[in-house]
Amino acid sequence: RMPLFMAETRQYANVSLLLRYSSPEGIAKRSEFLDPYLVSLFRGSDCDKSKYKMKKLPKNVNLRNSWKLIKSGRYIEQYKISKEFKKDPTTKVELYRESVQKAKVELKRLEV
Repeated sequence: RMPLFMAETRQYANVSLLLRYSSPEGIAKRSEFLDPYLVSLFRGSDCDKSKYKMKKLPKNVNLRNSWKLIKSGRYIEQYKISKEFKKDPTTKVELYRESVQKAKVELKRLEV
């Protein structure tokens, strides 16, 4: 019943809770860069919102702990980055490539 569970190497989301506030297509659209397989599941004919949507929120979910979850997951920061990328994708890709190159140089320096 938890909205999000953080494991060692993965994050698990409560899909029935997501479907309460979004459509399968909306989730698929926001997941395109993350996982093509996940997108295919949400766009498939088996993903029926009326069948899987949570009817009511669990007792322990409230505004306070929902806001805490949003802040801990860096969703706001990721949303801002995606808006900036949509405005000027060419520049953002170049900045990303530059940061990757700097990180590679730093990693190489640390290997020695």
